Amino acid sequence: MLSSLLAACLLGMPSPGLAEVVLSEHVEHYLLDGTTAEDLRSQLSQRGPTARGQSVAGITRHALSVQYWRRQNGDACEAYGIRVELVVTMRLPRWRPRHAPAQALADQWSRLEHGLRMHEIGHRDNGVAAAHELDARLRQIGAAPDCDTLKMMFDAVRRESRLALQAREDAFDRETDHGRRWMRASGID
Repeated sequence: MLSSLLAACLLGMPSPGLAEVVLSEHVEHYLLDGTTAEDLRSQLSQRGPTARGQSVAGITRHALSVQYWRRQNGDACEAYGIRVELVVTMRLPRWRPRHAPAQALADQWSRLEHGLRMHEIGHRDNGVAAAHELDARLRQIGAAPDCDTLKMMFDAVRRESRLALQAREDAFDRETDHGRRWMRASGID
């Protein structure tokens, strides 16, 4: 095993059997400059991202991808060098008021920003869990009679993983009313 790992490293090939989930995270911001709660509500609606055709204050997107190598080994095709990559992109508001806001509004914003960030971190965590689950399921496949069958098996697991992640995300949004609970608690809903 050590010699095959050394050879893989020297040849620049992925090493067999090692779990690899790669996470990349990005945060994008859109700017708000309102000085009243009404201004902020309006700007959140107008400048914020959209999800399923509706304006939202924040959003988290996941891009899950899988890379692997296949090799025919006698009467079986094996996958090796499996790598699951998850790119998480959050889009959140950033408030830069045109002039010093009232302390009450600054406190409301602080509560809204914290709640919204916590909600989007929940979405991020759903994606991370899905990436690790996908990695584990792909590694359980082992081998198939031929490489076309192995590819079909991997593709089926990827599709199932995407559907499971979407179901998890939908359930999370139902539980949190799409993060609106935190927005209502802030007073800027």
